[in-house]
Amino acid sequence: MNTKHLIPAPALLFLFATAATAAETAPWYLWDSAPDGKTQCAQFSPGKDWVKIEGAYRNSSCSTRQREAEERRHKFLKVMGIYITARPGK
Repeated sequence: MNTKHLIPAPALLFLFATAATAAETAPWYLWDSAPDGKTQCAQFSPGKDWVKIEGAYRNSSCSTRQREAEERRHKFLKVMGIYITARPGK
């Protein structure tokens, strides 16, 4: 078997771990049920009678706003010496 082109296992694990942490998740929203007034936190509409009332949140409990989480992430990366130079398009 030719092993010249195989990637070492630790390098492969590192590659998958960094890719998983870099992936963004879909935002969570607070939904209100029109018939009974219940609220629910979900990424997508729970059904036809549900209306989106707040969002975008970072977690499934709808307690952390996505913008706040991004600001904390940027501060952490800056402290670690990792600077983000990419800016969103206008």
